Amino acid sequence: MTALAERNGHALPDVDPYAAFEKQVAEQVDGMRTLLAEQRSITRQLEAELAEQKEREKRIEKALSALQGNASASAPRRQARPDRAAGAERKRYASEDAIARVRAALGEHGEQRKKDLQEHTGLSQPTIAQALEILREREEVRITRAENQSKFYALMPGATDGA
Repeated sequence: MTALAERNGHALPDVDPYAAFEKQVAEQVDGMRTLLAEQRSITRQLEAELAEQKEREKRIEKALSALQGNASASAPRRQARPDRAAGAERKRYASEDAIARVRAALGEHGEQRKKDLQEHTGLSQPTIAQALEILREREEVRITRAENQSKFYALMPGATDGA
């Protein structure tokens, strides 16, 4: 067709047939990039708000837990194991001496985890767990808070380290 146009004295314009299409695509790509940037900005704002709300929720849960004296206000209660059914007597291994040592460590050092009590008393973890359970039943010790997988214990107000 070029040869025909040249024979008839017509010169073809120097136009790329895809130029208009490429321009439209480039405009659409720019528009979508702008839209994507705006969407990412909105997402960042929402993520910041979500993080703030989660922190607020944690603070409220901690306050509620502290007011109720529970380890975790939002954690569901575990089902009792069959060997620990209601009314079933559990074996207790903690001696009165071990119980007194745990009570004294809490009185001397304040709020503690079981691991901290192990370091301060030299007792084994099962003995400390049994001693804490007995002290909680006697209402001499309470769980003050829970962080990650650790519970913190402290003497009840009015309980003395020599009780």
